[in-house]
Amino acid sequence: MEVERALIIKKNKTVKDTDESLSVATSNCPRFIKTRGYDDVCVSEEEKDFPIAYSLVVHKYAWMVERLIKAIYSPANIYCIHYDEKSPASFKSAIKSLVSCLPNVFIASKIEYVYYTSFSRVQADLNCLSDLLRSEVKWKYIINLCGQDFPLRTNIELVSELKKLNGTNMLETIRPNKY
Repeated sequence: MEVERALIIKKNKTVKDTDESLSVATSNCPRFIKTRGYDDVCVSEEEKDFPIAYSLVVHKYAWMVERLIKAIYSPANIYCIHYDEKSPASFKSAIKSLVSCLPNVFIASKIEYVYYTSFSRVQADLNCLSDLLRSEVKWKYIINLCGQDFPLRTNIELVSELKKLNGTNMLETIRPNKY
């Protein structure tokens, strides 16, 4: 009986994960930063000395994008978000609102209409890379992600692994088909 009542209470108090609800949540940045824990990120000296840049190409689910950023967030890193120009206005607004709360997260200066099996997807990452190269943050590596990716390693684990690469790249790819 008590479990059932608790579930009903939780259901009634749960905020729906909509683009609009993220815009509302980020309308008060200090509260958003505190409730989401962005102000409580522990950063080691090793992480401070080895900032990572991220290029995120996204097109839907603003809350999922926020969760991705939260999972990989470090104040030492820098994050470029490229949203698809075709995305709904509510999504773009939510992303802009999110970015306004986080000083090391920004939107790409040039936005593309992204078609996910075409060069426009690469161009979106190149746009972020160009912006990141002009950044004052002297990052060591760049990691490109899409909005549906999610990390399997913490920031300190990534720093450790990237340091082992000693300036080389790590790419995974498959051979394209004949078309």
